Parts: sequence; structure tokens; C-alpha cells
Amino acid sequence: NYPIVSSMKVYKDTRGSHDLEVQIERLKIRVKDLEEINEKHQKLNGELREELEHVRKALTRIPW
Repeated sequence: NYPIVSSMKVYKDTRGSHDLEVQIERLKIRVKDLEEINEKHQKLNGELREELEHVRKALTRIPW
């Protein structure tokens, strides 16, 4: 048996950094990253709000 060799050639991407498709692809990746960051921040914000609520309730139980 002989190893299977792909006949596909690998071409270097010769598009420049100002090519609109390159810019769009970069922006899509950036948007995805920012959406993930936003989701994590929303989750953390919710957790912090719950913690703050517990602290406020605990403070009302402390006699002065």
C-alpha cells in the first residue's frame, strides 16, 4: 500500500492587509471575541449583583 498524497497545492495568500475580505474576516473574529467577553461580563455582573444583595441583607441583620 502506498500513502495517499493529496494533489492539492497550497497557495500563499497574496492578498494584502487592505483587502476587504481580509478586513472583514478579521472583524468577524474580533466581533466573536467581543461577544464572548460581553457574555462573560454579563455573567459576572449577575453574580456580583447577587453577592451585593446578600451583603446588604446581612448588613440589615447586624444590630447597631
